[in-house]
Amino acid sequence: MHKKIVILPQEVVNKIAAGEVVERPASVVKELVENSLDAEASLIEVEIKEAGKKFIRVTDNGIGMSRQDALLCTKSHATSKISSIEDLERIFTLGFRGEALSSIASVSLMRVVTKNEEEDLGIELEIEGGEIKAKREVSVRRGTSIAVRNLFYNTPARKKFLKSSATELAHIIHILEQFALAYPEVNFRLIHQEKELFNFLPQESLKERIKEVLGKELADSLLEVEFKDKELEITGFVSKPEFFRFDRYGQFLFVNRRAVTNKSFSHALSSVYQELLPKERFPVAIIFLEIAPKLLDVNVHPTKREVRFQNEGIIHDSLVKAIKEALTNSSLILELKEKFYSSFQDKAEEIIPPLVKESFSPREINLVSSDTPFIHKLPFLQIANLYIVISDDEGILIIDQHAASERIIFGILSEKEKPIETQNLLIPEIIDLAVREAEILKENLDKFKEIGFEIEEFGRNSFQVRKIPTIISRSPRELILEIISEIYKDESKIMKLEKEKLLSLIACHSAVRRGDVLGELQISRLIQDLKSTKFPWTCPHGRPTMIRLNWEELQRMFKR
Repeated sequence: MHKKIVILPQEVVNKIAAGEVVERPASVVKELVENSLDAEASLIEVEIKEAGKKFIRVTDNGIGMSRQDALLCTKSHATSKISSIEDLERIFTLGFRGEALSSIASVSLMRVVTKNEEEDLGIELEIEGGEIKAKREVSVRRGTSIAVRNLFYNTPARKKFLKSSATELAHIIHILEQFALAYPEVNFRLIHQEKELFNFLPQESLKERIKEVLGKELADSLLEVEFKDKELEITGFVSKPEFFRFDRYGQFLFVNRRAVTNKSFSHALSSVYQELLPKERFPVAIIFLEIAPKLLDVNVHPTKREVRFQNEGIIHDSLVKAIKEALTNSSLILELKEKFYSSFQDKAEEIIPPLVKESFSPREINLVSSDTPFIHKLPFLQIANLYIVISDDEGILIIDQHAASERIIFGILSEKEKPIETQNLLIPEIIDLAVREAEILKENLDKFKEIGFEIEEFGRNSFQVRKIPTIISRSPRELILEIISEIYKDESKIMKLEKEKLLSLIACHSAVRRGDVLGELQISRLIQDLKSTKFPWTCPHGRPTMIRLNWEELQRMFKR
């Protein structure tokens, strides 16, 4: 049926715009904090309830707004930051579109309280669905406070797509971590459910702010980056190759102090570190790129997440050069060639349970009970350092060494009839975490305790590991960081894990891995332990641990 073209009502236009700018509670926090920073605030307090789904309030001590500006601030495309097309080529502010407050107001119940230095009284506005419902004069200090209630109350379809409170909270924490790193001179405070999650005090140096946000251990592993060209300056820090992460969480790029994503940055990091780190290990990088505004476009994405450079090739090559110089200036490249790979190989050998060897603590782990029969040596073939091929009277057995090891560890940890054997660490291991990582671990401390871990809080975002299950011979720090990374990178997972899921993650990240070279006795023990498990044919994720080809099948294949 043919329909005539019509002009959409303003209400519909506003909600479409809101859908582009306001994706989730973290989007609201981002837009409001950007306005606070543009208003020259030195103190920004964010208070949220139910991870921002119910309530968000951002309060600052910035320059505030006049009564007239306040009445205009929630109108579509109302802004004080640009006034002409030429201004788009010299943007120095974080916000400039004039869409943020308008978009947020159209899908929430908003309260604005603001005052500038010139006026004796401030103004308070009550806004519902984008319309001002009430206004009054109030006596307040200079600055602005914007409260947002019941986000998406009038767009229920959008509300249904929000994730769990834990996931939404993690996004808010990440947004504020980015701002805190970009503006170390500003005081950022986050309160959730009336509990302070962090209070990043003003710092004189970026290094001190990194310690606050990402942890002292990470900060101490960093090397300084400095590079300057005609219209480009690169500063910041990258990690020494012996300090790596299991995800890209520690990678931050700021262009003119705006947190952005950019493929050139990711590729530059990967190209430098690809020969220095094992696969699926990632460096930490906090990089600041200062460039003339006319050489980049920050108007690519509605939320300003991405930027486009006039010459991506020059930016990429400059980043590679800057990072390489940071590594070579510290004489790390030569050391790595000789030491790092051998030390990593030593670590790889430590993570092969259940085998007779020394773990990171100075004791030998005996993972087979005293009543286990003598393990006979078996003729075997290890293929691609992943598959073990053996033969017996029935035919050929092909075993996936990682899946088999997972099943063994999972079986021992989940055995209800027997208590889990544990070992005390001779020296407790201290783990420094970033805020959101610490929140994930706090949520699951009781579950770790159930399966033999003894982990205690050791400061605001630090933890002390005193005891672990004997079956685990990896560094507790690496294991816990891997599990936290696994939880966070998949938004479908909730922050609070079920015991079964935690056991599965621990088994996966403690198991023999692809690439581990196993000896004959080690393989014999792996096979023996696999046979003694209750469900030897699949790993905890349901993948097969082994495939059998009997002699008859082989004869048919060879047409014998």
